Amino acid sequence: MEDINRLGDNIRSLRKAYGETQEQLGEVLGIEKNTVSSYEKGSREPSKETIHAIAKHYMVSTEELLHGDYTSIGKIQFDKDAFWKNIDIILPIASSEKALKNPHFSKAYEAHVGFFDELRRVSFDKIDNVDICLDEYSEALEDDEIEVEAAANIIGLWYFLLVGLKITPAVMRDLPAAMRQLSKSDDKIQKMIENPDPSFQTEAEEILMEINDDETEEMVSELLTTIKRSGEWSDLGDYYLALKFAWNLVDNGLDWGFNQRIGTEMLNAFVSVNNIYAARYLKFCSDSAS
Repeated sequence: MEDINRLGDNIRSLRKAYGETQEQLGEVLGIEKNTVSSYEKGSREPSKETIHAIAKHYMVSTEELLHGDYTSIGKIQFDKDAFWKNIDIILPIASSEKALKNPHFSKAYEAHVGFFDELRRVSFDKIDNVDICLDEYSEALEDDEIEVEAAANIIGLWYFLLVGLKITPAVMRDLPAAMRQLSKSDDKIQKMIENPDPSFQTEAEEILMEINDDETEEMVSELLTTIKRSGEWSDLGDYYLALKFAWNLVDNGLDWGFNQRIGTEMLNAFVSVNNIYAARYLKFCSDSAS
C-alpha cells in the first residue's frame, strides 16, 4: 500500500508541477479523468504499460516514478530559448593557441563560433557552417598535436546533429509535458503541434540511418577516447560521455528516462571531482527549469 501511495503522490506532484489537469493527463494516456484521480489517491494501481507511459510523459524513469519522491518538486517553468542562449556552455568549443595556427582548425573554428553566435540569437541562418566545421575539423585531426581539440569539437557538433535528428522528432511525436507547457507560451511551438509536418519525422529517420551507423558509432567512441586520454581536455571527454546518456544518444535498449538517470548520476559524480563542464551544465538545467 505504501508503494502505491508513493506512486500516486508522485503522479499528482509531477502533473501539478507541469501545470496539467487530471483530464489533460488522462487524454495523454487515453483514460478517464476519474481513473487518473484513482491513481493519485492510491485506490487503483496503474498497469505497467501505464506507469511507463506516465514516466515517459514526464521524462523520468519508471524506477524514479515508482520509488522516488517528487512531492516537493514545485512548479516547473521553462525558458524556451535557454538552450540556444547557453549553447557554448552545453556544447563547449575547444581551442588552443597551437590549434588556431592550423589552417583547417582555424577555418572550422571561425565557422563554429559564427554558427553558435547565430544560435544565441535563436537563428539557424548559418546551419551550413556545420558541414564546413566537420570537414575542416576532420582534416585537423591529422595533426597529432591538436587532434584532441578537433575531436572535442566534432563530438559537440555531432551531438547537436543527433539532437535534431533523433530527439526532436520523438519529442514532436510523443509531446511530453515539457513540450506541452512550452507551447502555452510560444505560438510557433503551438502551431507545430497543431499542424505537424508529416514528412519531418520520416526524413529525419532516413538521414539518421544514413549517418548514424556502426562505423560512425565506432568513430565517435574513438574520438571520446582520444579526448579522455588527454590531460588538458579529459574532463570534457567525461562530460560528453555523461551527456551521451543524459540525452539518450546511446542505442542500449533502455528507455529515455533510465538513460537520463544514468547520465545525470554521471554528471553529478563528475561535479564531485570538480569537472567544470558538468557543473556548468547542471547549473544551466537548474536555471532554465525553475
